[in-house]
Amino acid sequence: MFKHIHKWRNLSPIELMVLLQLKLHPMHGYEIIKELKRKFEGLWEPKTGSVYPALRRLEVKGLVKTILKNGREIYYVTELGEEFLSSFISRLEKGLKFTNKYWEFILESLSFLGEEKQLEILKKLRQSLQSRLEVLDSKIKKLENKQIRGEEN
Repeated sequence: MFKHIHKWRNLSPIELMVLLQLKLHPMHGYEIIKELKRKFEGLWEPKTGSVYPALRRLEVKGLVKTILKNGREIYYVTELGEEFLSSFISRLEKGLKFTNKYWEFILESLSFLGEEKQLEILKKLRQSLQSRLEVLDSKIKKLENKQIRGEEN
């Protein structure tokens, strides 16, 4: 079955976010919307017109299935969806290497801007990276503490 994953390698960002959200636990569509809205805190507000079509596309691709419970559609990640996510995670490291090289290239190429504009852009980038590092440090610390205590997910 894994050999067929290549067809669905490139999901839209919303499809990937929905699939990752469902990996945490099965949900109905409104729960997915609420969770994404909470996580993006005003930067992006997911709408039913984007989430439900993404769920349907994921179903067509065989990555998600729907089960009707108490009159509600509950979405689950399928076995193929699990395999896709495993494949995605293994490609993530390669993508991070590319992203690093991409940003090195971009930063080296800013010389056409005046120094004031370069400084402004670099400060904004540093601020963005610092906030991301804080999130990463927090997650690393939580996982390390769990390992020390011998806990599993």
